[in-house]
Amino acid sequence: MTNKINKEKKKEILNKVKVEGLMVKEVAERYGLSTKTIYRWIKEESEEGVSFWEVKKLRQENKVLKELIGAITLEMEKSKKRGS
Repeated sequence: MTNKINKEKKKEILNKVKVEGLMVKEVAERYGLSTKTIYRWIKEESEEGVSFWEVKKLRQENKVLKELIGAITLEMEKSKKRGS
């Protein structure tokens, strides 16, 4: 791959990591880039707004909380049925 990456390709590459959840190393190898380059792009984007890593952490926490709420809700429904 050439040294110059156009904006669309850069966006595509970052989406592989940020949206599709692929590992930076895997994406870097696929596109012939260094992991340093991709991490730098992510850092540059995070300086413009909320950090990608913060969003990723919050999404994971949200997922865990939803699973807990689901489990608690099921247990409550089971206990209601037993009490009826």
